[in-house]
Amino acid sequence: MYTPSKVPAQTASSSWRRRAVAFALTILISWGICTPSAMAATPYDTAGQKAADWLVANMVPGDKTWGSEQDLKYLSAAEVALALASWNKRGFEYYAALTWLANHNPNNVDFAARRAVVLQPTGQSISQDLNLLAAAQAANVAAPGNGGVGLSRQYQGSPLDTAWLLQAYNKAGVSTNVSAATASLKNAQLTGSDQGWAVGQDTSSDPISTAQVLIALIPYRATDATLTTPIANGLAALNAKVTTSSAPLKKALSALANLRDNSNSTQAATLLNNLMSTQGSDGSWGGDVQTTASALRALAAAAGRDAAALQTPVTIPDSNLRAAINTALSRNALDTLNKGELAQLTSLNISGQNVSNLTGLESATNLTYLDASNNNITSWTPVDNLSQHPTTVRDGNPGYPVADHDTPTLPQWGAMLLGGLLLRVIARRERRLA
Repeated sequence: MYTPSKVPAQTASSSWRRRAVAFALTILISWGICTPSAMAATPYDTAGQKAADWLVANMVPGDKTWGSEQDLKYLSAAEVALALASWNKRGFEYYAALTWLANHNPNNVDFAARRAVVLQPTGQSISQDLNLLAAAQAANVAAPGNGGVGLSRQYQGSPLDTAWLLQAYNKAGVSTNVSAATASLKNAQLTGSDQGWAVGQDTSSDPISTAQVLIALIPYRATDATLTTPIANGLAALNAKVTTSSAPLKKALSALANLRDNSNSTQAATLLNNLMSTQGSDGSWGGDVQTTASALRALAAAAGRDAAALQTPVTIPDSNLRAAINTALSRNALDTLNKGELAQLTSLNISGQNVSNLTGLESATNLTYLDASNNNITSWTPVDNLSQHPTTVRDGNPGYPVADHDTPTLPQWGAMLLGGLLLRVIARRERRLA
């Protein structure tokens, strides 16, 4: 890497070495021969990527959603959007799910809450959904201990629907009637040895409802100490019921609840390891969209891919640079980017693409190679400050001479041979010069 802001005074040896390394890397990366890992490796990467690929591949082309029944489409579109976002795989299918949800009004509280959770981070208006949730909750608040919501205004409050209400409120930063909702969940918690949350009037807890309630309550614990004991008891009930022999959906949601609590990583790892061992060769769990999406969310949490820091949007003012990055990540040119997506970038070629501003690449924390030749770049600070010091080709920018070589087009076998030979020659020359 060479980084001076002025034309460097180079010896023939250093100039030759710099160009040879850049040339070799250009060949190897362009053919996918040299492909460094996009992010720090975790035990969950392969299973997560397979699950994400399956969700992408199984979108129904005609209406750009998942499933055939209308209600299942709504549930599936929301689940897939959440899962792909958690894996930082916001490509065409993710935006198709957003579009479908935005164009189909929810017909119940559950769908309104899910749509709010999905759409709020994208900047789209969710006021219609929040109004529906508030109206449904208002119909129940008057009843003693029943400040939650049911599937619609006609239904008595239920733990599962109230959990999604709280998740929507948390995502949107709504504080009105949060205390009424949390109070309803505390009142609905079972007592005795099984202190989870049930469906309807059942006397035994339901793992799916319990996991969703815990996922909803945990973010509020920091400001409401009265939730500490209910959450701890709920987790104990969940972990007693969900084992490696449970259904995949229950294992996925239980693992996710434990990871959100940060208290029982061993239980989460046990469930996820078992879950991965039962993943189909196609990347799904039984070909079920909801289960596969929930499993992907749990894997993303375990791998740290859904961390809040990685979900932070990255401003890239140069539209040509943003288009090049999106193209490298197989996304639409104008798509917004976040830190998690920039972290997947390992090599980038913006040669001759009229780029003048590299702002945004400071978030490309795994970038190892950048061909930025023949542009109008005057500040290299975003890449110079990267800790991994990516190899950067700067020829043809202000202050840098135009390179006196062209990269030839070779078949793949020729590229492999030439790249390998060049790197060997470079190594020998370095030893002689040492």
